[in-house]
Amino acid sequence: QEELRIYYLMDSLFTEDKMRNQEQELKLQHERTLAHKNKCCEEVNRYQREVERLREESEHMVKTNQASEKDFKKEFKDVSHHLVDVLYKLFKHRPRVQQLRAQTENREPLPSPVQMQTAMEELDDPGNMPNGLKPSVWRRFCQMRRKKVETE
Repeated sequence: QEELRIYYLMDSLFTEDKMRNQEQELKLQHERTLAHKNKCCEEVNRYQREVERLREESEHMVKTNQASEKDFKKEFKDVSHHLVDVLYKLFKHRPRVQQLRAQTENREPLPSPVQMQTAMEELDDPGNMPNGLKPSVWRRFCQMRRKKVETE
């Protein structure tokens, strides 16, 4: 009988020790989880700030873009309405940057400055000038369009 009590007592001590170890492991795991959670929260906050900054930047660019489009017709008051409409369509048109098929898979989000410059030169070619438009007005238009593309 006495041996049985000793056995139960030892078993309970062993179980208590085992539970204490499990408790320590759980506490350690809990601390790691909290640290990971805090790190994730900081990262989420950083990304939210970045998204907000980009949203504000985008809104500013849209407003600037809208303002330049409003100013467009004011800039060409000395030109007939028909030509202003044609110029406005050309103003809204963006250059297409040629890419090889192999490049389209690994394509960067924006074309290189050299590609963009070449494409803009093609658009600014006097051969693209609408009939009846003075070369001085065409140059002024090209400068305005380049400025808009650069801001974009």
